[in-house]
Amino acid sequence: MVLTSTGPILADQVTSPGVETVLSDPKPKDTNKSEIIVSPDAEDPKLDPNSSLAKFLSSDQTSMRISGPGRVETSIEISRFENTKSKTVILADARNYPDALAASNLTGGRYSVILVQNQLTQAIINEIVRLEAQDLIILGGTNSISEDIERGLANIGEIKSISRIAGENRYDTCQKIFNHAKKNP
Repeated sequence: MVLTSTGPILADQVTSPGVETVLSDPKPKDTNKSEIIVSPDAEDPKLDPNSSLAKFLSSDQTSMRISGPGRVETSIEISRFENTKSKTVILADARNYPDALAASNLTGGRYSVILVQNQLTQAIINEIVRLEAQDLIILGGTNSISEDIERGLANIGEIKSISRIAGENRYDTCQKIFNHAKKNP
């Protein structure tokens, strides 16, 4: 599978297993234009072998649209596509993107990230139960995801722990998420 990038390549794309970055022109005028060749690795422990993602990567299909009617529903559809089960689920505020973007550093491709907007919907609860999640990580302070939502999460299925990573502002929260990811690779 070849993905073409017209922007800079992210560092984790270059160092990820099964990913090779090549410049589209040996003597490029625009060093921001390159191709990323993705080779699925069946041994990659982050890849759920029973997921739709694994099936997609092993197929001849080159693209697929994953969407829902809104941000929250789209995050659930992505979770369904990537994972059949996930011990840990990360919850981020759907109204503000910084915490959700920082979540990619925290997940390392292993966990589902579900967006929450003002309330804990039945669709979110169903997805957490379907994933058989035991640990939930909330990103952001109580202005992002309220204490009421946090209390509602405690009553879901097999949840054993709920933690929150939050800072004084979005920059501090991002730094704390990064630090947490470094401590828990």
